[in-house]
Amino acid sequence: MSSTTKNLTDHARFIRNAAPQVYEDFCNEFRNYTNTVVLAVVHTTGDDLQRAQGRAQQCLKILSVLEEIRNG
Repeated sequence: MSSTTKNLTDHARFIRNAAPQVYEDFCNEFRNYTNTVVLAVVHTTGDDLQRAQGRAQQCLKILSVLEEIRNG
């Protein structure tokens, strides 16, 4: 695990423990946002395609960290 991912994980765990419902709401909203970003890749062409793919990959990685904490 990279130090950046560990920092994100540590902060996410702290927020989940401090405010579980707020954390759950945030995860749900971030999941919705991620779905929108991932779907945008399908509609993106040309020069913006790699940027859209990178953004989608980034969102999916962050979402996986958030959900790992949520479920753990």
